Amino acid sequence: MTASETASILLTDNKQAAETATSKDGIIDQ
Repeated sequence: MTASETASILLTDNKQAAETATSKDGIIDQ
């Protein structure tokens, strides 16, 4: 796996986590 592939996966994971937090609480905890 290349560095760019790793970065893309990390960004996707972060986006999914943010969406999960938003759907659960209505806000994103920072």
